[in-house]
Amino acid sequence: MDFLSALEIPIIRTPATPPGKGRMSIYFKRDGLLYKMDSDGIESQIEEISIIDSSVVQLTNNSGGKLEPGNIVVVDSSQPLSVKTIGLAFDIGVIGVVKTGGNQGELVGVQVSGICDVLVSQPFPADVASFVYTGFDLGKAWVTPSSFAGAIGRALTSLAPGVNGSVKVLLAGGLTELN
Repeated sequence: MDFLSALEIPIIRTPATPPGKGRMSIYFKRDGLLYKMDSDGIESQIEEISIIDSSVVQLTNNSGGKLEPGNIVVVDSSQPLSVKTIGLAFDIGVIGVVKTGGNQGELVGVQVSGICDVLVSQPFPADVASFVYTGFDLGKAWVTPSSFAGAIGRALTSLAPGVNGSVKVLLAGGLTELN
């Protein structure tokens, strides 16, 4: 039995509008179909979402190009059940890290919890226990000891300054703040 069919009550909650606005969408499965209910009570059937395991979900790549394992992605508010890369540091829409890549319009596996490798591009050192955020390079993370809204997790390995590579990260499951 897969994860979704085992549940009869709401399964996924995602922000429907920017933080602080108080609106939520609740996704739930009924009679084998996936539905979305907005905070105003409007219910609609949506496309199926599949969960690979408890830490990886399949979402549509809407980044405009190919997503690679290790890319950090944000929720694409213009397209249901989709993700994209962003060239904006500290974006609070961050949702996870690509586990299995794919081209534009294809399903990609997005890891939302656990430990994974995250691609990093930054001029300063990435130290163990630092916070991980979206960076200015598409799909690449920034790692800093400072805590701000939008952190996706904490670094478990380090990277020398000016070196592009990857660090192991303990994902925080989509929290917008870690302090």
